[in-house]
Amino acid sequence: MFYVICPTCEARVEVPSNAVGPDRSDLWNVVQCDECDAGFDYDDEEVFAEE
Repeated sequence: MFYVICPTCEARVEVPSNAVGPDRSDLWNVVQCDECDAGFDYDDEEVFAEE
């Protein structure tokens, strides 16, 4: 599982695996938080991996 931290409420927001790495199919790093409904963009360096 890949995730980023929401800058508004600090919840974990899951990022699909096809949106991570050099071969990603989603070119825009934009997600929406399920907890607070905030939409935000993120950099590749902000993505965490959890097994």
